This record gives sequence, structure tokens and C-alpha cells, in this order.
Amino acid sequence: MDAPILLVEDSSTDAAIMLTAFRCIGYAGHIEIVKDGIQALNWLEQLLRNGIADLPRLILLDLNLPRKSGHEMLQEIKGHHQLRRIPVIIVSSSSREDDIAKSYELYANAYIAKPIVLEEYKLTAQHIYDFWLKTAKVQLL
Repeated sequence: MDAPILLVEDSSTDAAIMLTAFRCIGYAGHIEIVKDGIQALNWLEQLLRNGIADLPRLILLDLNLPRKSGHEMLQEIKGHHQLRRIPVIIVSSSSREDDIAKSYELYANAYIAKPIVLEEYKLTAQHIYDFWLKTAKVQLL
């Protein structure tokens, strides 16, 4: 079974397309979809109570979220001693240089422009899967 992924995306359409893209490339793991940063942090805290083995292997994070922005969430994750090693990839429609720079200043592991069509989503999902879930060695603790 593939390692779990947390997808933080307020657009149900974008979330559904990303989920479809991962399924199309053969990813069989669990993808937890939450709509904002507060829901994401609550979910992660619940997993921490259950044990580190349940943590996602990867977080895909949109920047423009309700209640808590992607940058605020990124700052909390990277500031938390048990969560900071989880790779966080920003997947955003913003191509603003200040958004990209701030994401890396807050220790995002990568910044990806949000794809437009399903074929681009599939290609992006394949690249993410190949590098972050198959190639990169991640030690959560």
C-alpha cells in the first residue's frame, strides 16, 4: 500500500481532479482531503495522538485557503517538532514571486504551479509520486 497523502485544497473541483490524477497513475494509497488549514492541523494532531506511523508521507498544500492561509499552515507544520520532516509541496494557482519566495522562506519543500487540465494534473501527480513517494527517503522521526 502506498504511503498516505494529505491534500489541503478548498476547491472541491481541484481536489477531485488531483485525486483522479493520482488514481490514474496507479497510486493506491489513502489521500485525505481537507478544505482549510484548521481542518488539516486538527487532522494531523489527531494522528499524532494515534502515533507517528499514521502521519502522511507528503502534504500537498494550496496557499489560498479559508480560515488559515497556506503560509500560516506551512509555518505551523515546519515549526512543530513532530511534523516538520513531512515534505510539504505548495500547489498553487499563484505565480507571484513573493508567494514563491515566502513559501521557500517558510521551508516548503517544493512549489508547483497548479495544473489547468487533467492531463497536466496526471503528469504533475506522476512527478510527485516518482520523486517524493518512490525516490526520496523521508524519515518522519
